[in-house]
Amino acid sequence: MIQAESTETYLKPTEKTVLKGYQQCRDFVRENFDEFKWAFSNLSGHQKYGVWAILTFSGRCWQLLNLDQGSKEAAEIQNEWRDENRDWFNGKYRSAKLVALLDTFHKFRLDRKYLVNMLEGVEYWLSRREFKTLDELQEFARLIGGPVIQAIGQIVEYDHGDVESNERRAEQIGQAIAVSQMLSRTASNVKRGRVFFPTELLTEYDCRVSDLCLGRGGPGFDRMVQVIADQARSDLLEGAHLLGDLSFDGQRVMKSILSLTLRVLDVIRESPESVLERRVQFSLMEQFRFQLKHILGMEGTKELEKFVHH
Repeated sequence: MIQAESTETYLKPTEKTVLKGYQQCRDFVRENFDEFKWAFSNLSGHQKYGVWAILTFSGRCWQLLNLDQGSKEAAEIQNEWRDENRDWFNGKYRSAKLVALLDTFHKFRLDRKYLVNMLEGVEYWLSRREFKTLDELQEFARLIGGPVIQAIGQIVEYDHGDVESNERRAEQIGQAIAVSQMLSRTASNVKRGRVFFPTELLTEYDCRVSDLCLGRGGPGFDRMVQVIADQARSDLLEGAHLLGDLSFDGQRVMKSILSLTLRVLDVIRESPESVLERRVQFSLMEQFRFQLKHILGMEGTKELEKFVHH
């Protein structure tokens, strides 16, 4: 169970506190984003710190989605999180990580709407606990995932391109990544009573939640998962057009993230029934291959290279 981060006194945004916050963010990313933390290794120190701060806030949002509905402890943590962020917006900081987040937003001139949207995504799920339509699922994914890639896009820098267009494409990528993460964690989600599949699709493909909780899918379930994964893959590739507008280092980061997500979605599409058995993860050899390509500057696939301006 996650714990609320609170102190009896507020922290001052001093240089020492900022450094401590970034170190805590680094540790959080190393622990919770093992599958692609290496994708930012080519960035400068300040850029890397900024990405750590954004991922830490995003990771905390995802952790809140794991709260059990109706428990007193969950309600306390949820309320504490709301108070913590309300204070942050009013210039009061309860943790060093939030001081580092403030520094990142100032340094890279990020819009606070990114945080607002992620928080809205958390509330969207906690207040509903189900999605009736695919549009509702995608709206949630847009709120919880879109701002992360939008912020990272600004941190790794755009060389050119229309701002509004790049924002929209980054949002598409973030939305697709969020959907891929939900699909890849289906087994643990349904065991905890978190069913992200829209009720209209469950009905259309004759899937019962009780069966999913027991690890039973079937042809209808397989087709439903493929439909959702296909849409996420299409959104990801549409968003990939922003690669051509990113800086050289930004392209390297984004190609690694896109390649990894495409591979996750392809594994799910090829074997949709497996998501009810275990989380979709890569072998050590596959992970090493992704990391080695990044280290050598050979990120991406032929499918992504066409979006890069040479």
